[in-house]
Amino acid sequence: MDWEYPPHSFPGEDRFDRHVAAGLLHKEVELVPFAEPIRSRGRFFQGYRTVYYTLKGEEWRIPAWKLVAEAARKAGWNDSFERLEGMLLGYEEWQNDWWAAERRRNQEQFGKSLLHLAVTREELATIKGAGYRALPPVRRTLRILSAATAEVGNDQHSWLMTGEELVALVRFRVKAHVFLTQVATNPQAAYHELPPDRIKDLNRLIEGEIEVLEA
Repeated sequence: MDWEYPPHSFPGEDRFDRHVAAGLLHKEVELVPFAEPIRSRGRFFQGYRTVYYTLKGEEWRIPAWKLVAEAARKAGWNDSFERLEGMLLGYEEWQNDWWAAERRRNQEQFGKSLLHLAVTREELATIKGAGYRALPPVRRTLRILSAATAEVGNDQHSWLMTGEELVALVRFRVKAHVFLTQVATNPQAAYHELPPDRIKDLNRLIEGEIEVLEA
């Protein structure tokens, strides 16, 4: 579990710690400070706090995971690392096979976040004029959906299309780590409301072309 600190706890941590106190779970805490404190959601945070839990006797899974994570940082995440992660989390082979197939079905790409945004007719024309490589300047709050799948549900669609003169839905991929740590108001959330000046930050992170889903 990753969470900013302070505070030095995440919601519901006490429910896990009861099992630690009972001797059923092993717990390790790792603190990774930011180069300097950051302000987010009206608060200042000093860094990320990661909490690891395993069953007693399976503590080896934590250093094994750290080795996988370190290798991935240098070589880039891929299908093999994804499968290793599933194995370390205790999933069975058929479950890892299903997850790999599900990722392919949803067109997921490692290291990238799939974002959705509703735009006006004029903004859509500007995107087309930019070769589908950049979002246009806007004056409204940006409603961004960070979706786990390529499909947008009815409630998600309604939330995205809330606003005057919005006529089209577009999706695009951005560098996941930078988006989640430097742009998103809450890296754990799927719904993001960003000020209009963050368009320039999104444009710097876009990987590939912007896709128009409906117009």
